[in-house]
Parts: sequence; C-alpha cells; structure tokens
Amino acid sequence: MILKKIFKSSSISSISTSLNDPLTPIITLINQQSQRIYYQSEIFLLNDQQIWESFHGILKGDSIQLINNKQSLFINLSSSKILITTKSIEFSNSKRIYLLSTDYLKEWISAINLSIFENIRLMECYTASLISLKGQLLPDLHLVLSPNRFEYIEECSLKIDNQKDWINCWILINPNKGKSKGSIEFYKNKKFNKKNLILKVDEIFNCFNCFSHIDLIETSSLIKMIGNFKIYQSSPQSSPNPNRHSRSISISSISSKNSINSLPSESIITSIHILPKPHASVKNSETLIRLLIPIYDSFKIYGRPLKFNANKSDPKSLLFGLPSLPKTCLLSMELSLEIIVNNWDLLKKNFDNQLIYELFENKILELYKDDQIYSGFYPESWNVELDYSNDDYNDPETPESSISLNSLRNLNNNNNKDNKIDDLNDININELKIVE
Repeated sequence: MILKKIFKSSSISSISTSLNDPLTPIITLINQQSQRIYYQSEIFLLNDQQIWESFHGILKGDSIQLINNKQSLFINLSSSKILITTKSIEFSNSKRIYLLSTDYLKEWISAINLSIFENIRLMECYTASLISLKGQLLPDLHLVLSPNRFEYIEECSLKIDNQKDWINCWILINPNKGKSKGSIEFYKNKKFNKKNLILKVDEIFNCFNCFSHIDLIETSSLIKMIGNFKIYQSSPQSSPNPNRHSRSISISSISSKNSINSLPSESIITSIHILPKPHASVKNSETLIRLLIPIYDSFKIYGRPLKFNANKSDPKSLLFGLPSLPKTCLLSMELSLEIIVNNWDLLKKNFDNQLIYELFENKILELYKDDQIYSGFYPESWNVELDYSNDDYNDPETPESSISLNSLRNLNNNNNKDNKIDDLNDININELKIVE
C-alpha cells in the first residue's frame, strides 16, 4: 500500500470548556490530536488456535483499536516501547500484529511514533500555558521562580514505567551547582540514605503535566517524566485487591498501601509518573507548579533556572513546534513516513524512541528555517474511520513484518462495561517489537 498524498483542511470541532480563554487554543489542539486518524489498514493476529484472523487496525490519537466481526481490541500507546530486529519471526506468549509487506510496517511505525511525538509535544505546550496562566496567581511567584539554592522535598506517589502499582515516597530535589546539573531522587521515607533510595533520575528528556481524560484537566497535578532513571531497590509486589474495579485515575484513587512491582536492582527504565500529595486549601495547579519549577531548575531544562524559553522554533522550549489554529498537527503523515523511510537502515540497527523523537525535531527545525512562518499542518483528508466489513481471513501468506504486543485487552470484557482503559493503572503494552 502506498500512502496517499492528499492533504486538505478539516474543520475544527467546537469544544465546550469551563476554562479561561487563554487555555482554549491548546485544549483545542489536544482534543484534535486525540481524534486524529494517523493510520488504518488490514492486519492479522494469530489466535490461540494458531489461526490467522483479519482485523481492521485504526491508530486514533494515542491508541490503536483492532476490529473484526468477532471482537474489538484496544491498545494504549502512552507507555509503549518499540524495537526493530532483523531476524525470522518467532512465536512467544506475546500477541503479534502481522503485516504482509515492509511498506505497511514502515507506515505503521511512522504513524505510531508521530502519535507519540505529537502527544508529548502538546502536553509540554499545555504545561507551559498552565504555568503562565496559573503561576501568576501565586502570591510568592517571585520566590518560586528565583534560582533555588536549597533542596526541595515533597511527599508524592510514584509509578514506574509500565508497572500498575503506585508507591508512596518522598522526592528530594537538589539544585544545580554552577555548570553542573542537580539531582533528583526518590526515597521510601524522609530518611534520605542509600538504604531507603528507590530511584534516581539520570537524565530528563521531557517533563510535563498530563491527564488521563480531558475532563480531569482542571484538577490534574500528575507529572510524566521521560528520560533515563535507575532503580536502586524494589518493594515487594503488592497483593491485588479483588474488590478493586477499573476507573479513571484521580488523586483519591491511589492507595497508600500500593507499592512498585518487583524490578531488578539497578535496572534502567525510561519513564515515570509523579503525583504530588495534595495539601489542604492549596489548589492542585499550585502544588503542580511548585514541584515542576524545582525539577526544571535542577536539570536546567526548558530555559530554567534563568527564565523559561518561549521560542517556538527552539527544541529546548516547552512551546517548540506549537501549531497555530486552524492548523492542528506538528507534522504531516507524509513527512513522518519520509523520515522513517530515509532512516530505515539506521532504525533497524538501533531502534530507539528518543532517536525518532530527535529526527522529528530536526524536521521541524528544517521547516522553521525554510519557512519563517511555519505554523503546523492541517489533518489529512483521510482523517475518517473506515467501517470494517470483511469476513474472517484465515491462513494468509507468511507475513514479512510484525508488531509484537505483550498484551491486548478485549473491550468486550464484561468487567469493563464502559469499554475504557485506564491508561495509568492498566498500561497494556510493555513493548512493541518490530520483527522484519
């Protein structure tokens, strides 16, 4: 299949919001990204009976839905990892999406990574807007923004990578020293010694406020941090609560008894979620800002600790690549596919989410240099879900390429009546493995 090159403007759907007007543009962009159809095609799954089943795969927003006449499967990409290897297809306990050509594989990879990239970038832009709007309401804003020479301590809940459980802990943020960055560490309690050290932040690529649903935007103080982190010890795996039912994440839904699933000592992980403990009579947005600023200052990101970088053409800015309405996309699928195809040999040798992220950044930088008024792209003209109307397809020819999924959740599960996935308590993918 050759990706169509037809690009037209699509109308911006109206969004009702109780937020002040300054946040409306970025909320509109986030909503449009969640509805964008990045890619859709026919794929195949090998079922438990070792029979190939045909599905219609749709990548919409940051999730993939697989549909056929029997069932619907939902895959959340918010914490996925992707790996390309050049070896024969091996069967394991993992589910695998099989594609009949390398062209399909490249198009799916470009769509998946563009979805992840745009989601991160828009969440960073939202964080910048939130700090600008809500920060000015802080009575001691000048102190919050002034370079801090003292350590910052906050009680919080921590979730590591694709682990389901949360752990109550303390975050210790040491300020930077001159040209050297500071340090960020998480401890079991306020006794900050090696015995109680849980996790240390080695490097931060992205750090932003996030939320599992648009309805939670006004109350969310959740932080997602992407980078390199080292686990120094793990807590025993918590026992599951049989009475616990799936629901959207909120501050009150985190149990103080939850702990991190067992992980190898000194293992390296790539993302964490941090939820600061709420304080009486303090708004969540204020608690969020008071924690974000010391984090930014400590690792000298986004222009801090001097001042926030507001240059949309600078990758070191929270606002980098921000589209201007009515355009809503940072990159087109055509450019995304071009990046993947041109770097395919490199990606097969060293497939890394951060590498693709940087390739997308470089492309946007080129657009800024070539076009001083670059302001994003309109959604593609095929931004419409296609109906699936195909009989079961068994025993296709041996696929050339596959996407391996460690787990798939069946939306028809009776225990999940709303057909919703809690993307923070039920991360469904530990790894997306591309086998060519």
